[in-house]
Amino acid sequence: MENARKKILLLSRKYPPSVGGMQSYTRDLVRHLEGIYDVDKIVLGKGQAHLVWFLPYLFAASVVRLMTRKYDLVYLCDAFLAPLGVVLKKMFKVKVMVTVHGLDITYDGFFYQRVVPGAVSVIDKVVAVSASTMEECVKRGVKRERCVLITNGIGPDSCLKGDVPGDFIKTVSGEAGCDLEGKKILLSVGRLVKRKGIDSFISDVIPALGDEYLYLIAGDGPEKKNILDTVSKCGAEDRVRLLGKVSGETLRQLYGVSHVLVMPNRRIDGDPEGFGIVAIEAAGSGLPVVANAVDGIGEAVLNGKTGWLIHNNDREIFLRKIKDPGLDRGEVKKNSRVFFWENIIKSYEKEINALFEGARP
Repeated sequence: MENARKKILLLSRKYPPSVGGMQSYTRDLVRHLEGIYDVDKIVLGKGQAHLVWFLPYLFAASVVRLMTRKYDLVYLCDAFLAPLGVVLKKMFKVKVMVTVHGLDITYDGFFYQRVVPGAVSVIDKVVAVSASTMEECVKRGVKRERCVLITNGIGPDSCLKGDVPGDFIKTVSGEAGCDLEGKKILLSVGRLVKRKGIDSFISDVIPALGDEYLYLIAGDGPEKKNILDTVSKCGAEDRVRLLGKVSGETLRQLYGVSHVLVMPNRRIDGDPEGFGIVAIEAAGSGLPVVANAVDGIGEAVLNGKTGWLIHNNDREIFLRKIKDPGLDRGEVKKNSRVFFWENIIKSYEKEINALFEGARP
C-alpha cells in the first residue's frame, strides 16, 4: 500500500488555538503527516475544562468515522486517550499508535494509574518523546519492544528569523519595568511549577552573578507566588522579572536578545519533564541552553553543541557555563536542525510503515 493511500484518524485533546507544548506538538505532527498520508483529525482547541463534553463527543465521532470510512491507523496524541484507543482497536480491528510525553503516563491518580498505563500496554506502538519517558512506560508494564523513541521537534516558525527589531529592548523594558539595555539576559520559559526549579535558581545562583545579569521569566502557573516570595527574600527585585505569558513572536525575540536560556529543573516524583521543547526552540534561534540534566532534558540539549548539561545540580559549573557558554550562536542554530520536524517526521514515517510491514509488534 502506498503511503498516500494510508488513512490516519488522529485524535487529540490539546490543539491550537489553545496554547501549550502538546498543542504545538499536535499541530506540527498533523502538518507533517498530511504531507505523507491521508489524515483526518478530531481535536479539542479549547481549554481542558471542555473535556467534560469533548470526551463523549470524541468517542461518538470516532465510532462514526470508523464505521463510515476505512482507516489504516488511529493515532492518539497522548496517553490519556489510550483507553479510548483500546476500545476502538477492539471494535474495529484497527492499528493504534500513541505518543507518551511524560506526565500523561506518570500522573499519580489512584484510578488513573490503574487504567491508563494498562491501556497503553496493549496499544500497537508507543512513541516516547525521551528515553526517560520510555522507562516510565516500561516500569508500568508496557513492553519495551512496543516502544520507540522519537524526540519532539520544532519547525522554522518556532525560531527567530532575521534580526530582532531595534525597539524590542525598549518595549520589553517597559513590560518588565526595568531597563534591559546593556544587560546580559538570562531567560527561563514555561509553566511555573515546582519541577522547573526557578525558586532554587533565584536563591542559589542569582546572588552569585554580577549586576550586569538580569533574569527574565516568561510564563505563569501555581508557583508564581513562591517565586515572588523568593525574589523578595533574596532582595533580588532589581535582578529578576516575571513577564507572565508572552506571545510566540515576543518569545522568539527574547531568544534573540538573551545571553543564555537556563533550565534549572529538579526531579519531582510523579511530575517529570518529558522532554523540554523550549530547549530546542531556543537553540533553533541560536540561544545556548544551560540546563540541569534531569528527566527528558538530557535529550533536548546536545551537550557542547546546543548548550550544556549540568549533572548533580552542580552550582559552580552552572555559574561557569552561564558566565561563559563558549558556544557560537550560528553553530548552536546549525546543530539544532536535528530536531527540526523535517527530520523528525522521517522517524514517524518509518515506524508507521513498519506497522503494516510487520517489522515490529
